[in-house]
Amino acid sequence: KINGNLGWKFWKSVTGTTKIVLPESFEELNIKITAANFAYVYHILRKHLTTSDENFLQGFDNGNTNYCNVIITKTNLQPGSFLANGVDYTRSSACSVYYR
Repeated sequence: KINGNLGWKFWKSVTGTTKIVLPESFEELNIKITAANFAYVYHILRKHLTTSDENFLQGFDNGNTNYCNVIITKTNLQPGSFLANGVDYTRSSACSVYYR
């Protein structure tokens, strides 16, 4: 169950890689969103999203082949922290933060 106190954290890097962070686990899954699997990935994720989050995720589906690489990371780090591939992105100037 998603910890509502932590919520979802979205990072969109300048290179177009978006990281979606879920709490309560250290499990990481890398997904390349394509035209073929977008609807499936969206269906799995949308039940955890607010309306504004859904709009953010729908932005991935931009009508061409430039789909984002999405890193879905479950973590029990404190809010405002983000760790992926051993790198702390929390204070990275290359990333903007969308945090619910």
